[in-house]
Amino acid sequence: MTETLSRPTIGQLQERAHGDGHDYANGSPHIRHHSVRERVISGVHTLVGEVIERNGQCRVLEVGAGHGTFTDHLVAAGARAM
Repeated sequence: MTETLSRPTIGQLQERAHGDGHDYANGSPHIRHHSVRERVISGVHTLVGEVIERNGQCRVLEVGAGHGTFTDHLVAAGARAM
């Protein structure tokens, strides 16, 4: 019989590296300039609103490729993450 070792999830690895309560928004390696980040967030809210108005809903696919900051904004704007 073979033993299968469980691998840690990306979330678990991030928590090991950064610890509970790490501020991913301020520590984001992806968008360090707050004016650019705010423009992206504003665009996310606008786009989600337009999609909901047109289709009655907005679904987004979360693939776990980052720290989730923008997913939080998508959900706050009314999108449903899958």
